[in-house]
Amino acid sequence: MKGRYIMGAEYQNTEYESKLKEISFYKLHPEYIAFVGDKFEKYRILQVGESHFIPQLKEEQDIFPIDYFEKWLSDSCEDMKSFKNNNSDDCNWRYWIITQKVIVDYLNGYRTRSHGIFTELVKVFSKIYEKRDIGKINTEKSQNYRHFAFMNFFQMPSLYKGEKFWNSLKYSASKNADRLNLKNKEETTSYANKVWDKIVKESTAVFDETVDILNPEIIIFTSKSAWDAYKGKYKNAPNIINTVHPGCPWWHKPGGKEKLIEKWTAICNE
Repeated sequence: MKGRYIMGAEYQNTEYESKLKEISFYKLHPEYIAFVGDKFEKYRILQVGESHFIPQLKEEQDIFPIDYFEKWLSDSCEDMKSFKNNNSDDCNWRYWIITQKVIVDYLNGYRTRSHGIFTELVKVFSKIYEKRDIGKINTEKSQNYRHFAFMNFFQMPSLYKGEKFWNSLKYSASKNADRLNLKNKEETTSYANKVWDKIVKESTAVFDETVDILNPEIIIFTSKSAWDAYKGKYKNAPNIINTVHPGCPWWHKPGGKEKLIEKWTAICNE
């Protein structure tokens, strides 16, 4: 980790890097280190997503099945991070799980539908702090995300492209049941649960340590499954908000964006 290259350093507050990289999990998987924007200090906002994912498809044979990740918390899994698939748009899978790269790419103008979780928060941010509706996003407007820090809660990738973390564990366990000698649905679910429990425990510890270091004024969970899984020391903090995923239909209903604006504004006015 000494002298680790920081991707998109011009967009980031690198002063936190030395403290974050002392977290045990980040020593093992530095690609998961949180993004901290270079303008973070002004408002100190931390967004928490669900998980990265690796570009496996459920209908294809698993290259990295659920049992591969038994060693995820004990070694760096270099064979996964260096795996290359010439049929993939991005042949090096490591780049799918680098937190800072995800945000730097977004700030540099790479935006897909999945990046809506950042765009929608940029729009809410602009409404609350700048009193303006920015309308359709572009690269210039997206620069407001430099006021944020971002991390995913689950400190292990979903096993399938675009799949929720828990669902990916269940599906991979079922898909590989014969090889894993899992005789029925109960044994398959139990196997997935054991992986889930270990990752949730580690993820909770990493999240709490990250919050200790960043000391955000506002924490926004934009994943219901991550929020439901988290039971750590900040669960009932007055500055923590959980909201629906900005990409789901509920976002545009009263319990979605408008509720977030209401809670976010209330914290700002305290």
